[in-house]
Amino acid sequence: MIESVERDGRTLRGFAGEYRRLFAGYEVATGALTELDRIGGWAEDQLPSLRRRHTLSLAAARIGDTPFTAVTEKILTLGEAREHGRALGLVHNQIFREFSGDFQAEAIHRWSEKIAGLAKDPDAAAAFYTALDPQIRDVLPALIADSGSRTAKGDLERLGRALGAALRSGSRPPGFDRVKQDFLRPTNRVTAWNRLALLRSAGAPTAFRSEAARALALDGFARAPRGDQRGAGRAQLRAFGYPGDTVALAFDVLAGDGAAVRDAFAKMGGPSSRLGRIEKMKLVLDHAGRPGNERLAESFGRAAESGAEAGTERPGKHSREAAAFTFDLIRVASGFRENLPAGARPSMARIGASYVHELVSGGRFDKAALRESGMTRPPHWEDAPGVTPAFFLSPKDTYGFLRTFAGDERLTEEFDESLGSFRQEALMAAARRDAQQGGLTKQFRGANIMFGDFGGLQFLAEVEVRGQQDATEALVRNFLKNTAGLGLEIGFKHPAAQVAWTLTKAYGASAVLDDWAGDFEKRVEKVTEARVAWSVRMKYDLAQILHQAGFPATPPPAELVDKRTGGLKSYDQFVAEAKVDASTGTRSWDQVLLSKLAPYEEWLDANEIFDEKVESGSRLRTSDYAKNLIRKSS
Repeated sequence: MIESVERDGRTLRGFAGEYRRLFAGYEVATGALTELDRIGGWAEDQLPSLRRRHTLSLAAARIGDTPFTAVTEKILTLGEAREHGRALGLVHNQIFREFSGDFQAEAIHRWSEKIAGLAKDPDAAAAFYTALDPQIRDVLPALIADSGSRTAKGDLERLGRALGAALRSGSRPPGFDRVKQDFLRPTNRVTAWNRLALLRSAGAPTAFRSEAARALALDGFARAPRGDQRGAGRAQLRAFGYPGDTVALAFDVLAGDGAAVRDAFAKMGGPSSRLGRIEKMKLVLDHAGRPGNERLAESFGRAAESGAEAGTERPGKHSREAAAFTFDLIRVASGFRENLPAGARPSMARIGASYVHELVSGGRFDKAALRESGMTRPPHWEDAPGVTPAFFLSPKDTYGFLRTFAGDERLTEEFDESLGSFRQEALMAAARRDAQQGGLTKQFRGANIMFGDFGGLQFLAEVEVRGQQDATEALVRNFLKNTAGLGLEIGFKHPAAQVAWTLTKAYGASAVLDDWAGDFEKRVEKVTEARVAWSVRMKYDLAQILHQAGFPATPPPAELVDKRTGGLKSYDQFVAEAKVDASTGTRSWDQVLLSKLAPYEEWLDANEIFDEKVESGSRLRTSDYAKNLIRKSS
């Protein structure tokens, strides 16, 4: 119950804050939201008392047959909690005034362990920070680093978590409001860095986190982006491993709270700022691209992932706020292409994996090919089954964004994992739609065209950044790596789905790049020393999807059916069987394979509509029209 009250109170206040900003933009009264915020605040105020009662209840439940029980942890009243926190704060003051060297480092560590317990008691934590000398508090990370403590980072994180608890305290002891306000006032870079370092592990409430990050770094940066933003010395960098740039550290504070990230970008620069979100993002990335600012790119990337809700919302079901943020981010990043600061590239790949619906739709050339990016559906657009984009990208912006991480094979492999699963799901949805209409609609064909377009666009991005030879060899390696460990059935998370996506990229690229298809097959043959009919493989994979989706057809012959699943065998099952049979006979495995596939071909030929769906899907390629459009627009 306590966890539910805490979670729902935080959610309610976050909702009120988010919609207050939206309502204000349309000049709608926000009185109802103020009431919701008050209710959420009341819920948070109850938490310290509820937790104390819970601890006492647990103790009472352990009594059993004995009339008394020993409670191992002292249960503090509100007054005792505050006095306990105040005492710890006074001792901390003494440690930094009267001790030095190893003795001081050991004392800091010992007392930080005691302070760690305050994270469970917000009232005591608030009292601790109220009693802590402001002059010590504002340089606390520097003092810990200067002591030479070998446990400096862990000690600072304990203090940060206690600060987070204090900021969530409902009762707020006298004097703590002044502590809070200190964190929300602009100050010099050194003090700002120390305050941000303390907040980094605090998990502060959304509104406070956003306001502190802006006051201590981001607002000043938006007004003077070319100034020196460093605020830490070598001792702090060595002790904590945090970035020395205050802007980077501010993004570290925001990361993990999507609402705080979006709020910070909305208000960054203060009320007088005329910069929009796109201009602010570009300022940050420009600054991150300057020598010595590599950590800023990483910090911005992590914050951007949070703002996009890349790890918290499902692809194809993103909230309006997260989608709008990501729409701007993709357009900004696409302008940098492969020149995007390196530290941000892994985050772009992860955001891309979360927004596969939008990117694959953005790679379509069959509908509204000359469209501009927008949040609304373009004229004459037709939705594809199972594909639910929250916004609509132009091919140009899609291509530019893909180039931000196309140069790193590890990142494209991770991205391809999401594409393999997504392609399987979308083709299955399209096949079911066609099956429901008796095979007379062309949803399956359209879905194959869409993925072919995107596969060609993605591979073209990889070629443009890496060069054709490197990109081709990477695709061959990926194909071989996944086929080497294949099991005997296809699935959404199975390597076969990644193989199918690799072949889809190969199909797409075969018309985008002259003579590329032959080059790909030649390289595969050279490595495997066997004929790999990748176009044939694609045909049987698509047939399996159609059959699994219930597309109308006569029952397949028994030798084509997997006895475990009742569905069609996959191409890889036929290959595995052929290799086993060939090991005890005189024919090569590919000769045995052809004989095993003969009944498959006869069955397909006997089912004309089914066969037409398979053939049209497996022979699709992107056209020169797509190649010419993307090269002209870029």
